[in-house]
Amino acid sequence: LILMIIRGLLIQHLTRITRYFSVVKLDQSENEKLILDRPSQIGKEDELDILVSAINQMRVDLSSSYHNLTEFNKGLERTVEERTQTIVDQRRQLEYNSRMTSLGEMAGGMAHEINTPLAIIKTQAGQLRELIAEPEQDRTLIAEMAGSIEATVDRIAKIILSLKAFARVGNEDPL
Repeated sequence: LILMIIRGLLIQHLTRITRYFSVVKLDQSENEKLILDRPSQIGKEDELDILVSAINQMRVDLSSSYHNLTEFNKGLERTVEERTQTIVDQRRQLEYNSRMTSLGEMAGGMAHEINTPLAIIKTQAGQLRELIAEPEQDRTLIAEMAGSIEATVDRIAKIILSLKAFARVGNEDPL
């Protein structure tokens, strides 16, 4: 008899509370309130009524906290995506700047490689002009200077040919 009374007054309600927790979902704010099937005692609140009120309030608080946390996570994801995009953009800019710096260094090196032979040609041409202006012309010296100018021009042509080979796209060449 005592077991039946305990079962009727307590255990069936604890079983109902347990089943309620197995179906409640935090992501749904429309969860049903926990209500125990028992006669109401107006003006008298016992421990089970206090427990049910606390559970219902906890459900509302947890659902609200879950919603707030979900919104906060979405905001964090957007922030991470924006910052990741910023980092990607900065990396692209750094790569571009690096390429431009390399290109500038290469252009400076090419200018130096071409300017040196051009200076030689200019000097040799000036000396040739002076030799031609003299009444007695040393033909062997003039021939040597002309040969030096030709060799220097060949050197410039070789530099330009190397640059063209470097700059050429070869993906359509036969193997």
